[in-house]
Amino acid sequence: MFYISKTVVPGDFCVKILCNRFGVYLIQASSVVKYIIIDGRTVYAKRIDFFDVVKSAVAFENSIVVVFNGYIRQLDGNLDERSVHVFGRSDIDYRNPGSYVACAKQSICIVSFFGHMVLYGIKEGLLAEPMKYRMGQCAAVVLDFKAIDSNDRYASLEKSCNGTIVKVYEYDCFSRTIKVLTEHIVDDAGYMIVPLHGMIFAVFSSTSVFIFRSIYKVERYDILELLRLSGIPDLNLLVGSVFTCNAIDPDGIDGLAVVVNEYGHVFEVRVTECIELHYATKICVCKDIAIDHYGHLVCLAHDFINQVYFVKREEGSISIMHADDISSSMICRSAYIMHDGLHHVYVCNRTNVGEIVEALSIDFVCKARIIEDSSHEVNVKEDCENNVVKDVFSSGDVICVCYNNKICNIKMNKTQFEKQYELDCDNEVVGYFRTRSHDVYLMKESMILRDLIIDDKYAKEPEIYVKEVNYEYFCGSSEYVIFGSNSKILLFEGSVMECIEIGVVVKGLEMHENYLFVVTGRHVIRVYNISERRFVFIQLLFEDIEYVMAFEGYLYVVGYSMHKFKINTDGSLGFPSRMKHNGKAIGRKGRIMILENGCIDVRCQRVIGVDGRKSVFVDGKVIVGEGVWLSVYDYNENRRIMIDCITHVDGECKILMDGIGYAENVNFRFSIKKFDGSKILEGAGAVIDAALCGEYCVVAVNDSEKCINESEEGYLLNVYKQDSLIYGFRIDYAPSVLRIDKCRVYCTSSNVIHCYEVGIRTLLKKFRIEFPSKINCLCTDDSRVFVGTEKDSVFVLKNGNIEYKDDVSRFIVSLAKFDKDKLIVGEMTGEMMIMKLFENHALVVASIFVNDIPIMFIPGEYVLAVCLSGKVIEIQEVDKELFGFLQKVEDQISVLSEKSFFEAFNKTRFVDADYLKQVYDMNDKGMCDIYKNREFDVERAFDVISRF
Repeated sequence: MFYISKTVVPGDFCVKILCNRFGVYLIQASSVVKYIIIDGRTVYAKRIDFFDVVKSAVAFENSIVVVFNGYIRQLDGNLDERSVHVFGRSDIDYRNPGSYVACAKQSICIVSFFGHMVLYGIKEGLLAEPMKYRMGQCAAVVLDFKAIDSNDRYASLEKSCNGTIVKVYEYDCFSRTIKVLTEHIVDDAGYMIVPLHGMIFAVFSSTSVFIFRSIYKVERYDILELLRLSGIPDLNLLVGSVFTCNAIDPDGIDGLAVVVNEYGHVFEVRVTECIELHYATKICVCKDIAIDHYGHLVCLAHDFINQVYFVKREEGSISIMHADDISSSMICRSAYIMHDGLHHVYVCNRTNVGEIVEALSIDFVCKARIIEDSSHEVNVKEDCENNVVKDVFSSGDVICVCYNNKICNIKMNKTQFEKQYELDCDNEVVGYFRTRSHDVYLMKESMILRDLIIDDKYAKEPEIYVKEVNYEYFCGSSEYVIFGSNSKILLFEGSVMECIEIGVVVKGLEMHENYLFVVTGRHVIRVYNISERRFVFIQLLFEDIEYVMAFEGYLYVVGYSMHKFKINTDGSLGFPSRMKHNGKAIGRKGRIMILENGCIDVRCQRVIGVDGRKSVFVDGKVIVGEGVWLSVYDYNENRRIMIDCITHVDGECKILMDGIGYAENVNFRFSIKKFDGSKILEGAGAVIDAALCGEYCVVAVNDSEKCINESEEGYLLNVYKQDSLIYGFRIDYAPSVLRIDKCRVYCTSSNVIHCYEVGIRTLLKKFRIEFPSKINCLCTDDSRVFVGTEKDSVFVLKNGNIEYKDDVSRFIVSLAKFDKDKLIVGEMTGEMMIMKLFENHALVVASIFVNDIPIMFIPGEYVLAVCLSGKVIEIQEVDKELFGFLQKVEDQISVLSEKSFFEAFNKTRFVDADYLKQVYDMNDKGMCDIYKNREFDVERAFDVISRF
């Protein structure tokens, strides 16, 4: 069986922070955002989005190199692309965590988790042809990889059956060879390489620090002794902690190098006769840091409130002061989706619960006045009804503003409008076009023509005259204005009006380049070639046609639903693709479709929060008539995701994974609420987790503040029936995962699962099973329990006993039932798998890499996967009928997509929904062949595809 995946809510997971002389770069899962630091404040500069997921990135000289799965992109300091290099997906595996990229003076090296290396030389700022290298023959994994000096030397920390080894590699740019200079065994707890200045570097482990002063001289220091001498106020906080990231001054003038531990404590690393750690301050808990050329320390925070600090040297020590924040997104500890026809994704950090929503596509810039010239402003009296904007039209970069008794023709200059001229007009204007020779203003039964003149001081005053015209429909361009009435088309070109009898009643008009699209019936569109004066194509639809709109090579047809047709060069229309419909259409203006409850930009299906009747698009901005003013809005066609905060508390917020809502823990009292804010339960203690099934709700509570005896454990399982507390059941362990199925309650603690049955007065113990590693998740069906563990994959339980387990070692973070005999499983490495269950074993039959951590699955008609970044992915099974249809169109889609359509199917049994969209670009002959074949339901196949 095969599966389709589609991202229904995008998320961008921050992976790295980079700095160079041009600015600060926030590397995210599918984009790079550039900021500039001015006087300690961060200013947004530019953003670039990618189709593929970003694996890693590095800054060198004035460029940024972004690594993807099988290729890299080199960007300049302004994020413009300089070059693309492909090294092949089969040569290096970047689907594993811990993939590395490092930059030296004349080379860039890319290393996979399993030791595959690709090295690029640098010539005049550009990348040369790559070299491929294997970092050892034994089964080793790379724990860290860094460039250690400017002479093209790299250090790797590798772990194998022989122990943890540090290797130093050198690249010779003349002979284009890579050689190992030295190897040194460090203790098994080594985890991070810290480059220092010159050729010196350090290797940190949980117990020691190894200093490599040269490739032959290595010194070892006790980490606790270094911390004791560092000057930190409370050493007990650091026992057992690890350092998570490091940074070095890029200019190397002051020899500044800092490391940060998992609690946010910053230490300066100094190397004299020995190594010293000097405590500086405590900053946010971060997963990456970088220092720019101006002394700013930029931190990529775990809570996504990234921070900028200013680092200053003071009498042999450093001071770090907070300068600014760079907010990227709220961290998604957990999430939940409500099925009400819409996808609602809820996320939380420790104090907030919010919903991921789509931000408005427009940002207010200013209210601009109309000016006569550069030295005179028009004074507008706000209380005068004649100065209220009645309508706004545009043609190219020219704007027509209509008032009660006059028309202003203007052009926009930045945030001001320069008036070209003004006309008196008592009638209502319904349309405006600027042709090659005239400005044309349309009224209900006439039009005003004003001659266009060349900017010449000898030119005479333009002639203005009114011409009567009888019409019901109209459209226009820079060449023609076309009217439709009964069975006639009136074509106005230059100063001549031509009447064309077409023989059918006109019910709608739209034009694109040389073609006129005429609606001639409730379900019929005819295409008319204007230059040849003949019909060239006819299109039949199954729905009533209300409006047609054409721009940028596509025809949009709006009726009960909305369809998009590609306009071919011969005037014919391609196969339609169904588009998202947001409500009943009541009008249109340009590319704006006016609905009963708002308006949308048809081209990119974005909701615009303005009055569509008085709005026009001009030069990437939306101009809106609002009272006596013209308001200017910046318009962003790309989707922007924001988090709409639902609640903020002084205590702790926690989303409950079993579909209940969220919990607020304040002053050792809890309240459980739905996402609409309505309260479900409240009581004493702090909620750890909750589970709901039928009329029963079980809440795991920590009430340790109430405990008198210190040896007494303060954990309860409170059982509620119809929102009323029945009893509390005290347990002697800290619960982590809680689920309920019918009357069975499953509660885990570390690597143990406890099963209880809901009794009349207490919970009845059924069984207790211990597993070899920590339990992260579980789900149930009628007779079995499925347990996901941290190291040992998935276990299947029945009747209180372990039946079997998955034989492959996996770090499982989430799982759910997909159907009767399948599970969907999320792995820490960013992979989602379909696992089929047999009588005595489990087998992974499909998998897809999502470059995120799937923390929750929502089963239903189709499965929704919620990831750590807030991304939501829809997964649907492909039945035999749809698969047969896809087999028939494989050849044509392979040509369109320039790759084998079934390549993803054959490898992973998953295909991305974007491939299915290629079906709509097939030629008409291919579509006819498909419709002639009645082996499967073609209409149903297209209906399934249209959902994606």
